[in-house]
Amino acid sequence: MISLVETSPSALQYLDTRWTKLKPPYPSDLIAFIDFDNPAGPLVPTVGNFTLTNTGTIDIEGYHGRGRKGSGGTNDGLQANQKVLPTGAKSIWIIYKNPVGSRIIGDIRLMNETGMEIGDMSNGALRYTELQGTTTLFSVIAPEFTLINDDCWHTILCAWNGTTGANCAKMWHDGVLVAQATAAGIRTSASNSNMAIFNYSPLSSGSANNFSGALDEIAIFNTAKDISDFKRNIRRRD
Repeated sequence: MISLVETSPSALQYLDTRWTKLKPPYPSDLIAFIDFDNPAGPLVPTVGNFTLTNTGTIDIEGYHGRGRKGSGGTNDGLQANQKVLPTGAKSIWIIYKNPVGSRIIGDIRLMNETGMEIGDMSNGALRYTELQGTTTLFSVIAPEFTLINDDCWHTILCAWNGTTGANCAKMWHDGVLVAQATAAGIRTSASNSNMAIFNYSPLSSGSANNFSGALDEIAIFNTAKDISDFKRNIRRRD
């Protein structure tokens, strides 16, 4: 079970439901946690033995504490110095906010590590894709759920159990299961690029359509989570 702590009342202006924050003791399957609140530095992961280099993103008030906003520059984003994402089973939890009027045009990468992408497709569909080399293992696509541009905080959870079982890859948006897919195969090799946030990896190969919204918590697990793991102490807005 994931340990959680209540969010502050001020956060209720953003989400209709109160998503709680991960806190110690962290579960053993949590391999990376970026919350931009580490006393050692805003770009020092709270969990994870890697570093992030910033190009163009700025510090903002987040949903829990501090967050980070993309600038929209072609090669801007956060670049890790390691391949952070596990090859097999994984879950990625993201809290994001997209400015009003910023309808996304073109592929957007919230996260990218060659072999895995989470973002918004050119047709507006939210999607989570896993690849083995140039072969697509699966694309979990939810055409009716885009990266909402209402300048409010929202959540995404993507999970894959690392197998080819039926509907083994899933995606939730704001706690609702919006899409699932069956993988055509399993990954047997690691990425050939390090993890990037807000953009492609490496950042030097970035796109003019990188994410110019805001991110708060990014949690990466080496197991397939269910949304129920994150639905603790949720309240409706007063």
